[in-house]
Amino acid sequence: MAAREEDEVESGEGPAAEHSAENRATPVDGAVSSQDYHDRISSRYQRNAMVSRLSHLLEDEFAERNLAQALRRIHGRRVLDAGGGDGRWAEWLARRDYAVTLVDNSEQMLRLARKRLAKSVAGLSVQVLPGDVRDLCALNDSSFDLVYAQGDVLSYCGSPADAVREFARLLVPRGVLVASVDNLSPYWIRLVSANRHEEAASVAKSRRSTTSYVGGELRLITHLFSPNSLGVLLREAGFTVCSVAAKAAWADLVDTVPASGARSRALRDRLAVARSRGRHSDFALIAARHIEATAILL
Repeated sequence: MAAREEDEVESGEGPAAEHSAENRATPVDGAVSSQDYHDRISSRYQRNAMVSRLSHLLEDEFAERNLAQALRRIHGRRVLDAGGGDGRWAEWLARRDYAVTLVDNSEQMLRLARKRLAKSVAGLSVQVLPGDVRDLCALNDSSFDLVYAQGDVLSYCGSPADAVREFARLLVPRGVLVASVDNLSPYWIRLVSANRHEEAASVAKSRRSTTSYVGGELRLITHLFSPNSLGVLLREAGFTVCSVAAKAAWADLVDTVPASGARSRALRDRLAVARSRGRHSDFALIAARHIEATAILL
């Protein structure tokens, strides 16, 4: 799994945020599963079609800072990249001498990850495995010092509670979880702004949405979170929450983006254009589509 390209919110689904076991694996109303979705959009990652978007550049800067802070909290060097997609974060970690296990339920994304990591970090400690974050029975208890669930894995996986319990099982005591999710507020705001009030009410109640991607070709069920509901989910699984924040602090990023590196140069260029056009608030809203939490397992 990995960050996705969005078109528009279509509708809220169902009366409850959690589903029965029968519904967890198979989305309803013609929506595709997370596995099928990522298999079908993998070519977009191969072409790097999404990397240059300003929102993703902003969020990557935020995520990289947060990950660096989380790594300072752990004592070992074993990291699970949960829903690791095409391997960009596994590569980042391996280059810093962490022993990384990447799992993903999409064979096409795993193919991209293996290809990428074979070129960039050959010889370093990286393992790439198929797996569903809700049930990683092939991995032993207390195997990791850090679980990194970037790219809104908990929003896609069908049962966030099951996934978080698995992460808790796999972490050592005092291990750290970093997870990002889809933020409820922008979804709700977009529906209200479009006068789709019934759909907005449904999304707010169910905390789920059926969203269209790639020009409406694909529809995916996503779980939506507020900072409070994400904190509740983590605490119920035995975590102590260190921080929960929307990826929205772009004004802070403008003046602190490093001057070197291709992504940094692209981000600075795009922010300069945004600033010249007076579009700060637009990009702040885009960057706030996701929430990221850091938590420690008791």
